[in-house]
Amino acid sequence: MIDSHPCQGYGADFLRLRESKSMSKEQVAFLLGEDVRFIERLESEKIYPSSYLMNKISEVFQMDIKVVSGRIWCKSPSECSKWV
Repeated sequence: MIDSHPCQGYGADFLRLRESKSMSKEQVAFLLGEDVRFIERLESEKIYPSSYLMNKISEVFQMDIKVVSGRIWCKSPSECSKWV
């Protein structure tokens, strides 16, 4: 994303969100059309999801896409929001 920076800590927030919904890595991976390794890399902040996957995440967790994208990408670190 232009003029945006990755937010630190989004992976841990994604993990807490997944666990708060009592969902396994396997369940979330299936719903996103990805493999478990993708979820592991996402939770360890080794990757950043594409716009398509951010939309899928918002659908799976029934969240507004602006909340999801705002937690992963922000204009400055102080603007990063929290999911949970």
